Amino acid sequence: MIKADAQAYHLNWIRMIRGFLTGHAFFAVVLYRIGSYLHKKKIKMIPDMILHHMRKVFACEISPYAVIGGGFRIQHTLGIVVGHQVVAGRNLELFQNVTIGSNRKPKNGREMPTIGDNVTIYTGAVVVGAIKIGDNAVIGANTYVDFDVPNNCFVHGKKGIIEGKV
Repeated sequence: MIKADAQAYHLNWIRMIRGFLTGHAFFAVVLYRIGSYLHKKKIKMIPDMILHHMRKVFACEISPYAVIGGGFRIQHTLGIVVGHQVVAGRNLELFQNVTIGSNRKPKNGREMPTIGDNVTIYTGAVVVGAIKIGDNAVIGANTYVDFDVPNNCFVHGKKGIIEGKV
């Protein structure tokens, strides 16, 4: 998965070393992957320590219990929150101040979104609840989404206006 994530960032070895030294967003993704791997191996405390470190260094909180496919890309880490029950497909792209989590209204045993492949969520968007975001969807900046979004749609505005094909 980390290889697919690195490819999403178009990183070569020189850029990776420079990014490691300067706190590039790719390393927040790497920390998430390490924490997620350890969680799957039933190691309890280290994923939580990694999450704490991620909060301090990158100002983001991506739960190691979330399931996110390869090609995960963060543009700016500041303010990103991804909840523990979130399931996302490949090539998820997040911008700063994005929240993906619960609205405290369980449905079918879930409280958090399921996100398809190739989804982009722009700055300040909030995606909450036991909803499904379809493949190739785009969530516009500062949009509040607590409803299902079909495949290939663009959602924008305070009330979440859905527009046709992306």
